[in-house]
Amino acid sequence: MMNTQRMSWHRPFDLTIEISNLRTFWKALNLSWWFIRLPMFLLVIPASWGVGSFAHQVYPLLVAALSGGAFEALFIGAIATADQQNDEDLKAQIFWWLLNIGAVFVSALINILHAAGGTFKQITPESIVHGAPFAVLNFLYALLLHRNMNQALQKERVFLAAQEAKRETQEQERRQREAQAEAERKEYERMHAFKCICGEGKPTQKALNGHKASCRAWKASRGAP
Repeated sequence: MMNTQRMSWHRPFDLTIEISNLRTFWKALNLSWWFIRLPMFLLVIPASWGVGSFAHQVYPLLVAALSGGAFEALFIGAIATADQQNDEDLKAQIFWWLLNIGAVFVSALINILHAAGGTFKQITPESIVHGAPFAVLNFLYALLLHRNMNQALQKERVFLAAQEAKRETQEQERRQREAQAEAERKEYERMHAFKCICGEGKPTQKALNGHKASCRAWKASRGAP
């Protein structure tokens, strides 16, 4: 049976564990989540290096380094944002695809130019092989990762919705049982509103008087006072 703990592989931390110290932090750390994303982060390093190095031809070192990191961070951020995206939002999907394809194209182009010495005239098959694969592979791997994460999140939403519906049904049944028990209690009290000294209860005074007469006759037949 599916449960939230088994499904937590798509989250960086196990939400069922309360983090209070380093030991519980390590226990809650979802290594599968980090290992799955490790190739994407590693592929970013050479791609961002190429972008930053190419930018350093014009910008100062610090600005070039920040531009390289920011460029690849934008790409990773777009992938992460897609995990929360509604698949039924067609406009958001189109914009997401345009953004990612544009980012991959520009990243690959800049890395190719960097490998070619910074000019289009010097681009060779070797510079293309040197500059393009990191950005393209990272994009393809990120797409696969996004698809798996999106499917896992959808399954989790369905599971949590089913759990919530089950809890609501159980709560409704509990309230119905309590209402039925309360109605039975009131009906019992109504049917035994008038008590005889023998302990027997009747719903009306007339019924109680008839009971008292039969009760006295029964006691007299047994010789009771």
